Amino acid sequence: MRSFLRTYVQRFMAVSPGAVVVAIAFFGQVLEKDESLRIPVMFSTNGALDDVAAATALADSDWEIRPSVAPNTPSTTPQTRWLRVEIAADQTPRDQIAEIKFQFFNEIEYFLVEHGKVIDHFLTGVAHPASFTKFPGLYFHFPFSSGTTQRFLYVKTVGYGTTIARIHVYDAPTFAAINEQRDGIMGLLFGCSIMIIFFNFAMFLTLRSRSYIFEIGVQLALLTVVYFLEGYYKRLTPGINWDYSLWFKLTIVAYLISLSLIVGFFRDTLQLDQNFPDFRRGYNSLLGMYLAAILITLLGSFAIGLLAAVVVSWTGWVWLLARHSRFAHLKSIFVTFLGQSGGITALIVTTTTVFDLLSDSMLNKALAHIGIIWMGVTNLIGIGIRLRLSEERSGKIKQALTGTQYRTELNRLLTSSYVQIENLSRVEATIMFVDIVSFSLVAAGRSATDIFTALSNRLREIVTIIEQNGGLVDRSLGDGVLCYFTSNNGVSSKHHALAAFEAASEIQRETVRAAVATSSRLVMPVRIGIHSAEVLIGNLGDERHLDFTMIGSGVNFTSRLESAASPFKMNLSETTVEHLVGLGLDAKEFLPISLSIKHQSTLKNAFEFNPLSAAQPDLRKAETQFLEQMGMSRVDQRRVVKSLAYIKLTNDSVEFNIADFSLHGFKAISPKMFGRRTILAVSITTSSVDVNEQLDRQLMRHIMVELRWSRQDNHGTFHGLRILGGSMAQRQFLFDQFSQHLGIDDTERAKMESDDNTADIRIIAS
Repeated sequence: MRSFLRTYVQRFMAVSPGAVVVAIAFFGQVLEKDESLRIPVMFSTNGALDDVAAATALADSDWEIRPSVAPNTPSTTPQTRWLRVEIAADQTPRDQIAEIKFQFFNEIEYFLVEHGKVIDHFLTGVAHPASFTKFPGLYFHFPFSSGTTQRFLYVKTVGYGTTIARIHVYDAPTFAAINEQRDGIMGLLFGCSIMIIFFNFAMFLTLRSRSYIFEIGVQLALLTVVYFLEGYYKRLTPGINWDYSLWFKLTIVAYLISLSLIVGFFRDTLQLDQNFPDFRRGYNSLLGMYLAAILITLLGSFAIGLLAAVVVSWTGWVWLLARHSRFAHLKSIFVTFLGQSGGITALIVTTTTVFDLLSDSMLNKALAHIGIIWMGVTNLIGIGIRLRLSEERSGKIKQALTGTQYRTELNRLLTSSYVQIENLSRVEATIMFVDIVSFSLVAAGRSATDIFTALSNRLREIVTIIEQNGGLVDRSLGDGVLCYFTSNNGVSSKHHALAAFEAASEIQRETVRAAVATSSRLVMPVRIGIHSAEVLIGNLGDERHLDFTMIGSGVNFTSRLESAASPFKMNLSETTVEHLVGLGLDAKEFLPISLSIKHQSTLKNAFEFNPLSAAQPDLRKAETQFLEQMGMSRVDQRRVVKSLAYIKLTNDSVEFNIADFSLHGFKAISPKMFGRRTILAVSITTSSVDVNEQLDRQLMRHIMVELRWSRQDNHGTFHGLRILGGSMAQRQFLFDQFSQHLGIDDTERAKMESDDNTADIRIIAS
């Protein structure tokens, strides 16, 4: 319960800056003093008002009081709105400033009217950049003077939306102080942003880490957004004649690019799709969604682009929050979430302010830029934490290699750049076990240096083939490899079962090619097991235990398939073969076999595949070379069953006819294939009445046998069976009884053995 509460507290803290920003937005507008004059503002949406004369001719009843909130809905055609502000008479006329802070008006036209006549006039807006130098500032303002008689300020706005502009009127000295304050804030914010960009650039030149490039890109893209959104373009580049539609589209595209770069920053800096491969598809989907939104914005109207940006923005942010918030206990991810939640929320607050859903206070308008700086600072801190963790990890790896740290810790350090992550995800995958045959026998009598070099080269070849086919190596098992394939690996678009099958086939073919090409090379054949199943993938364990990053019954079954496989071949589960046949492979290529599973009484069905069926001469050469390098020779004394006699071994599922026998087992024929190390309980029946009676008398009618090999050729399906259990005296009794009543003499046996060529490779146990 305590751990559960701690997890949710950490998640809440990770997104708390967003909540703080929202609180600032709502309470800041209450606390921030509005120094504008309290003047009633009226509006009209009468589309027939083409000029100021028509506006002044309207009766008072035709004007409405502007509501406190007037949400803006984008439109594809220009919309005209009129405002009317009453300027009270002053005995001593005062200089005043009227200001509109909404940046998305194509035209804003001010008319100062006295006694029905226009006495002053000013045209500004996005489409009139020449006006920016006349009255410089972040927003659109118009200086005028009150008079000794009542005056009216009429304002005509033209924009691609339904908004009714907020207009503020200030005394000139007050406005000058506010403008000076704005300039100071703008200079400070831009200075901080430029400093963050240059710092990231300097760090990139020093460390060559792509994370800094992503952060520079995020900062530049978001600066482009606030450049337009907060009116900096009026002050920084007043002479550029911006097309209104292009300007709006650039703002949206810059925002979408920033989201794409944020995803890149997450992937590179936090290395999440390396440590959590199941995230890769989600990241790719996010990038595809952002790219689609950019294309929609560029090719369509800005109204559609704005809608697309809103949809993908919230969709992406909800996905990131849902998928990553459970890692909030990790410092680097926690700090990054602090930056993203605060920065994106601040940007959203400023956007809603621009669209008149919140008060256009100075704080709300500046929150987007403050959020950018907040993201830059927290991202730098997050990168710093990751660098420190990388240094600590490198140090632990060195300690593990030198023996001063737990060697089992080395596996976790090499497979994950995070520690203490309890992250489990369900993934549909194809699991593959690859194990070198009889490595201990191969290594016997050879120098440790030679064996280490040969094993390293062999494993490197195997891993290279696996990775080229989109597989991910879960861990090395000394003389073997456990790996898995998923359909969202980012390398291959193939189904995971097909990718694993092709990788396994290439591994076996490469083994034979290398043996045939260089006879002096140490041959290291492998057995391979392949199974498709849903598994749990994560980072588990501690510094004293191996980090088993893939768990599930499917992993154990794959291990059994591998141990049941013959050298140079592979065993596949029914599930994997169903996938492969469904993908177009010929079902006849897969030979059905049965194998036993530990603690299960029934046999399990599987399939054997020989990737070298078309290269039998090369395969025989590799098998012979393998046997010769180990100095293998037969030590068993074997007898062939007489032509008119028989020995049968039977159980519930199969009957074996014995071809020959030895002190330790049998060579048998049956119509069914079995996997290596399949254990069967069998009953013995012979053609000799005396032998049968002796077996009953000695309580040896029923024995346990283990399948050591199975092979199929033109003469049938052959198996090597080893007797399990029993004393040496009991085995000698069986051998003597069979030899006396059922076996042939040594001359015939020697002829038989000379004909039984290199098939003995299948009896090698490892």
